Amino acid sequence: MKKRLLDDLHDPDPFLWWVDDLSEGMFTLICILIMSLPFLVPLLLVIAEAGGFREFWASLWIK
Repeated sequence: MKKRLLDDLHDPDPFLWWVDDLSEGMFTLICILIMSLPFLVPLLLVIAEAGGFREFWASLWIK
């Protein structure tokens, strides 16, 4: 890993070195999570305004 970091200093695109270390499934999962953030943040804000997370999870278990 240290050698790879040193080699990437001379690479024109050193930002993508970590992609090679991830499995394809993990990289896909990270991409899906990042792309779903614009939908998750408003949902979490609505839940927080509706009475908080603790009450929301409690209401799921009561049903």
